[in-house]
Amino acid sequence: MEIGILIGPSAYPRFSSDLFVGGLLLKISEVTFMFAGALLFVLTSAGYLLALPFWPLLTVRVFQGIGAALFYTAAATFAANSSPEGRLGQALSYYFLAFNIAFALAPSFGMFLINSFSVAVLFLFCTGLSLISLLIISKLGKKPIHRLETLTLKRGSFLSRKALLPSIVVFMASLIWGALTAFFPLYAIEHGMTNPGLFFGIFAIMVIAGRAFGGAMLDFYSRESVVLLCLMTCIIAMSILLVFKNFPNVPCCCRDLGDWSCIYLPCLSGIYA
Repeated sequence: MEIGILIGPSAYPRFSSDLFVGGLLLKISEVTFMFAGALLFVLTSAGYLLALPFWPLLTVRVFQGIGAALFYTAAATFAANSSPEGRLGQALSYYFLAFNIAFALAPSFGMFLINSFSVAVLFLFCTGLSLISLLIISKLGKKPIHRLETLTLKRGSFLSRKALLPSIVVFMASLIWGALTAFFPLYAIEHGMTNPGLFFGIFAIMVIAGRAFGGAMLDFYSRESVVLLCLMTCIIAMSILLVFKNFPNVPCCCRDLGDWSCIYLPCLSGIYA
């Protein structure tokens, strides 16, 4: 139970902070928030070396969540605003591709550092990566803010009705992925699969291979139609898992999930960017 409590708090401050960061980005440069978020990543990565369970470690997790809210919200906005006209979908696909490459490499490499050295070495490595990010962000030029001239916002309102529907859809999709991440390894072992990590490996490969193609689709076809296609692909994948009894069905499910994910998030981001 304590493990779940320690994992969850990084998401709670991110949720509450995201609501305000989105509105502040209309007035303040994205680079400013990216720098603040990266600075918190440096401090929290180093903080893991000193913090002990329970309350000190919980505090580090909370500040890590705040850093994530500052950094990722601003970074996605920066990527969208820096994309060339007519190539928004493809540009966002390349942006989200970075997440999938990291998710594909980080688990195995992290375990290598822990098994070969120690957990402290892993935290030091993360601190170093955060410092590199901080250095790169400091070299980015701040762009002038012009969006307020074309937007009419009600004073005191930080919720956008236009973004409500896609936010609900993304929330449901995240529930699917969260459930798979938590329970699929146990489900796979129960059905005789010795290495459930293969599921996530094939998924990452399909996402990486499909990002560029999926992004190009968004610039030539209706994005609403692409979202519908992605949802249908997800339904097919979940149906395969429902009747999964042997190993060959796993790559098929991973392929369908990968096809869905490589286009889905860039598509929603492109519609409402």
